[in-house]
Amino acid sequence: IYGDSSNPHIGKSLEPEYDCIFIDGNHTYEYVMNDYLNLRGRTRPGSIIGFHDILSFEVKQFIDDLEAGKIDKRPKKIHRICHSI
Repeated sequence: IYGDSSNPHIGKSLEPEYDCIFIDGNHTYEYVMNDYLNLRGRTRPGSIIGFHDILSFEVKQFIDDLEAGKIDKRPKKIHRICHSI
């Protein structure tokens, strides 16, 4: 996605469904949450949504809140894979 991915209208120009979405943009809590909320409805059952920089404080906090169900009232099973070179 080119442009401001937190714009709620951005999803209207995307394909209807994806198997994998990788969120890597502005690494603030608000932007990561907006990217997730704008794109989560674009996945098929069993799809993967990946997040970049999950060790940065605000992204980690969002992932923790998402797992606990604080974002959409539905707790998630989160698999965390961290890789660094």
